[in-house]
Amino acid sequence: MSKLFLALAAAAALAVPSLALACPGHAEGHASCDHATCDKAACAEKGTECPHHQAKEAKASWKMMSLEELAAVSGKATIFDVNNADVRSKMGVIPGAILLSSASQYDTAKELPADKNAKLVFYCANTRCTASHVAAERALAAGYTDVNVLPAGIMGWKEAGKSVSQPKS
Repeated sequence: MSKLFLALAAAAALAVPSLALACPGHAEGHASCDHATCDKAACAEKGTECPHHQAKEAKASWKMMSLEELAAVSGKATIFDVNNADVRSKMGVIPGAILLSSASQYDTAKELPADKNAKLVFYCANTRCTASHVAAERALAAGYTDVNVLPAGIMGWKEAGKSVSQPKS
């Protein structure tokens, strides 16, 4: 009896596709998805952007930047503080940083430079904080090409003995 049950269960698993394992591209009607990549052209034909493709592209596109690398591009990059007001008031901000209104909902047209090729650097509190990653992915989705994250954040900046300024909001 148990062998029959196992055989039936195995047959059902092979015959019925599992929604839990379905690719998000297929779930949204993107037949071009091969579970590893999506065909952006096929999505564009439908007049949509495949979120599966966008997420993969965004994660592969922004770069990690060290404190030393940030010092090397000083004056050539636009730095964005993604911390909330509480963290900013306690820790300060990197001098010259622009304060973003939100990591995930900021207005890219109003808060980022018009030049889509400008070097952007996002930071938040520290290496455990991912708000800077979210902000960077939003910039990539808006078409920016040189997007960077300072994973050390404001805490790493201060631990390295760098000066901070008080936020001006």
